[in-house]
Amino acid sequence: MNEIPLCVDLDGTLILTDTTVESLLLAMTDERGLIFRIPLWFLRGRAQLKQMLSKHVMLNVSLLPLNQPLVDYLKEQHGAGRTLILVTAADIHIAREMAARIGLFDEVIASDGVTNLAGRHKAEALQKRFGKGGFDYAGNEHRDLAVWEICRNAIVVSGSPALARKAEKVCKVEKSFIVPPPTPREWIKALRVHQWTKNLLLFIPILGAHAWSDFTKVSSVVIAFLVFCIGASSVYILNDLLDLELDREHVSKHRRPFASGQISLPMGIAAMVLLFVFASGLMVLALPWRFCLVFAGYYLLTLLYSHRLKRIVLVDVFILASLYCIRIFAGGEAAQVSVSRWLLAFSLFLFLSLALAKRFTEMRSMLSANAPKIKGRGYQVADLEPVSSMGIVSGYIAVLVLAFYINNPNVTMLYRHPGALWAACIVILYWISRIWLLAHRGVLHDDPVVFTIKDRQSWLAGLVLVLIAMAAMPK
Repeated sequence: MNEIPLCVDLDGTLILTDTTVESLLLAMTDERGLIFRIPLWFLRGRAQLKQMLSKHVMLNVSLLPLNQPLVDYLKEQHGAGRTLILVTAADIHIAREMAARIGLFDEVIASDGVTNLAGRHKAEALQKRFGKGGFDYAGNEHRDLAVWEICRNAIVVSGSPALARKAEKVCKVEKSFIVPPPTPREWIKALRVHQWTKNLLLFIPILGAHAWSDFTKVSSVVIAFLVFCIGASSVYILNDLLDLELDREHVSKHRRPFASGQISLPMGIAAMVLLFVFASGLMVLALPWRFCLVFAGYYLLTLLYSHRLKRIVLVDVFILASLYCIRIFAGGEAAQVSVSRWLLAFSLFLFLSLALAKRFTEMRSMLSANAPKIKGRGYQVADLEPVSSMGIVSGYIAVLVLAFYINNPNVTMLYRHPGALWAACIVILYWISRIWLLAHRGVLHDDPVVFTIKDRQSWLAGLVLVLIAMAAMPK
C-alpha cells in the first residue's frame, strides 16, 4: 500500500476539457444575459468569476469527456488503498460534483471564491497540508511545475514532451499519460471541410449568366468561394463550442472533436478567431464592397442562428434555407452579375425542403431513442409528420417554380433548345422524392448535404442535369 497521497488536477488532466471555459461558453447562450455580467465578475478576480459561474450556469459534469487511461490508473490506485485527492483550480461546487461522478476521491480541494487554486497558490496549499515531498501530483500544464517542485513524484498528463522534460528537472516523473495532439483528420472534421461543397453555390450566378469564360469574374468567385469556406469554418467551430452539451447527448455528434475532447477548447477559440480574421482580410483586399456587405450579413445571420435562432421552431429551417440563398446572391455580387429572381425562388423552396429533411431525420433519431423532443431545437416527436409534409411540399414547389421559369418566354433568349430543360424537372423531382423516401426509411444522414456527397445516385442526377443543360445549348 502506498501511503503517500496522490493529488490529481481536474481540467486537462482528469477530464479532456476545461470547466471554466465550458461555463463561459454556456453563459454566452444563457437567456438571462449572463454574458453581460461576466466582465463584472472577472474584475473581482478569477476565483470569484468561477464561483459565480458555478452558481448561475448549470454545467452537466456527467457529460464531460474523461481521460480514461488516467481514470483506469486511479481505479488501480484506489483499489490498492491509496488516498486520492482532487486538487483543482475549478470552483469547489464543480469539483465536488466531478468527484461524486468518479467516485474515487477521498477529499476535494478547490477554488473557493477567494483563492484561485492554481500554480503557486496550489503549491502553497499542498505544502501547508502535506509538507514538501509529502504527496504526489498529477497535472498537465506548465504552471503545475510550481507544484511538482515541492511534491515527491510527478504524473505528467500532456501531449507535449517538453513539459515532461521540464518536470523531470524538478522532481521524479513516476508516470506519463500522453494526450495525443489533434490530428489533421480531426481538424478537418472540426472545420467541416465536407460542408464547403455548399459554397459551390457561389458559382451558379456566372453559370446562369453564361459568363464562365470571363476570367476576371471567375477568379473573383474563386476568391469569394475561399472567403466563404474559411469564414463558414470559423462559424462551424463557434457553433460546436456553443453546442458542446447538446452534441455530447447526440447519437453521432458526441464524436465531434470539441465535444469528445480531441481538440481543446482554447485551440478551438484561437482557430475560430484566426479563420475569421484571415477571411475578412482576403475579402476586403480582393472583392467588391457589395460582396463584403453580403458576407457580413451572412456571418451575422449565422452567428444569430448559432446563438439563438436555431432554438426557435420553423425559424431555424427558414434561416438555413436563407443562408443557402445568400451564397447564391453573394456569388452574383462577387462576379458583379445580376441574380435571377427565378433562381432565388427555386433555391429558397429547394433548400427549405432539405433543411426540413435535416430536422426530420433528427426527430426520427429521437423517436428511436424514446426521447420526447430534440434538445436545444424546440421540436417534438409529435412534429414529425407536419415537418415531413412541409418538406415534401416545399421540394415539389421548387420544381413547380422551375417549370414556370422554363415556360417563361425570356428563356428562349438564353437557350437554343429550351424545351430540353423540361427533363431537369423530372430529374429534380426524382431526387427530392428519393431524399424524402430515404428519410422516412431512416437511411438518410442527419445532414442531407453530407448524404448527397456520398450518394452515387445524387452524383448521377447531377451529371444528368449537366448533360441536360448542355443539350439546351446556352447562347
